[in-house]
Amino acid sequence: MPEEAPRYCIDTSSLIKWWDEDYSPSVFEGLPDRMAALISEGRLRSVRYVRDEIKDSADEKELTLAKWCKAQNDFYLDDDEELILEVRGIMAMFQNPKKSLGISGADPFLIARAKLNGSNWFIVSDENPSNGNGHKNPNIPFVCAQIGVKHIRFFDMLLMEAWKLK
Repeated sequence: MPEEAPRYCIDTSSLIKWWDEDYSPSVFEGLPDRMAALISEGRLRSVRYVRDEIKDSADEKELTLAKWCKAQNDFYLDDDEELILEVRGIMAMFQNPKKSLGISGADPFLIARAKLNGSNWFIVSDENPSNGNGHKNPNIPFVCAQIGVKHIRFFDMLLMEAWKLK
């Protein structure tokens, strides 16, 4: 039996890096269609908190990204009770409300969703791993490593999909 194709839960940082920075649709014209195809296949998803982070931007490029994301059916996954319980557990382990440090915003929802969805799910985030300080202010790569969720960068996703961009 063939191995199931990888699935991705993408963070705001990777969406912005794709759209605004390294892989702009103005240069890589076919990339939005490939991303949309992943969404249609059910292999690329995000959480509603990412939608909120993108739509709250005043940046013109990010507003265009927000429109593209909104136009993708089934891109954003809804919360459910199981997700909320998992998020609470992640927050309890990796958030310090007294110091305003730790995992917050969309991050615990992305991690929880990938963890609950199974071992073929990857978090796609362009956050840099914490170099020895992750325990003081944990971010996505640190938390993923601690709880056994796979983390990759946007470029890694392109490599995994074996896309050749022109």
